Amino acid sequence: MHVRTPVLAGSLALLLFAGCGDDVVGVSQDLSGTYTLVSFALGTPAGVVQGATGAVTLTATTYVASFTVPQIPPAPPEVVDDEGTYTAIGSATSGTWTQQSTLDPNLQYAGTFTFDSATERLTLDTTTFGVRTILVLQRN
Repeated sequence: MHVRTPVLAGSLALLLFAGCGDDVVGVSQDLSGTYTLVSFALGTPAGVVQGATGAVTLTATTYVASFTVPQIPPAPPEVVDDEGTYTAIGSATSGTWTQQSTLDPNLQYAGTFTFDSATERLTLDTTTFGVRTILVLQRN
């Protein structure tokens, strides 16, 4: 029996994606919106940084972020501003996250994202320069 490869591949793709709705795995996810920082944790195990504030704006492929992180007194709070590109690959609720700063070409993050559509919360669990960062963001 002779089966054409493009037809077979197309049929398999149709079977894999039929009826999956928003939970199609391996698809780039658009998490566009403006988010407010709920919590910021750093290190392994992750310790929550009390008093951190900030916001992140996402388009389909870019981000702009601004955070204020308290320091040990008498040092003033540190303001961290960044922007760049990101990819979120997976289902509508979770997957892999990569992020590249355009302000600092050495600043790259890799990890995972989870999105809870019921609460509109986005959690990013990433690592850069060997340091783990967990951001919990609330879509406005």
